[in-house]
Amino acid sequence: MVTVHADFPSSLRFIVFGGLPVNSSFEPDNITLDEDTSNNYFFVMNTGRIFTYHSNARFSGKNYNEIAIFHPGVYDLKLELIKEDNGRTYVKIY
Repeated sequence: MVTVHADFPSSLRFIVFGGLPVNSSFEPDNITLDEDTSNNYFFVMNTGRIFTYHSNARFSGKNYNEIAIFHPGVYDLKLELIKEDNGRTYVKIY
């Protein structure tokens, strides 16, 4: 496990690890992890601008079957590599 200090600015509306935007610039109401999009992350600024990125790593929230969502503020994020029985690995962020 690794801890990363993050300071998300007040100009950020939210950031999501493990998914893609589905409701334009609104925060996702369905936080269930989708295997097909779990290797993506995106953030939405207060202006509504969306930045989307693709990764080789899969992401999940503290609960491995949910995405991780964070809002503006200071965090000490824990990143943990999880290997499931099916052989898939995730970076769990909480």
